Amino acid sequence: IVNRISQNRFALSENDRWAEPLADNVANALVENLSMLLQTYEAAVYPWPGRQRPSHQLEVEVVRFETDTTGTAYLTARYFLRDVANGQTIATNETRLTATATDRSTEQSVALLSKALGDFSVGIAKMIRERLEAGVPTANDRLRGAP
Repeated sequence: IVNRISQNRFALSENDRWAEPLADNVANALVENLSMLLQTYEAAVYPWPGRQRPSHQLEVEVVRFETDTTGTAYLTARYFLRDVANGQTIATNETRLTATATDRSTEQSVALLSKALGDFSVGIAKMIRERLEAGVPTANDRLRGAP
């Protein structure tokens, strides 16, 4: 566990560790959250399993995922929804979330980061639902002559 202690300094915890690599943990949590929120079993982390090729791809760039010495948790991330067949970007957005802990424990910090990731997932799911309900055409629809 790493905490920001100043603009250009971080402190590595002597005793606290993530259970798995953070990038894998975040990717897996997002897939699980989006699968539940969108009620689908078709969400998967890239590289896609087997010959599976989805119609849409969500690319997420986590810019900031940390806590500081005041107990404030930060999540800043950009995401892009793309049509896989033609690579066209359908939607983009940036999310900035903060929350302050009631105490400065590692458990509280991790809980706040987890909550921020959950809130981020809700925002992504909402955007995906809105785009798909609005009938955003995919490359296959355009090939069939849909508007």
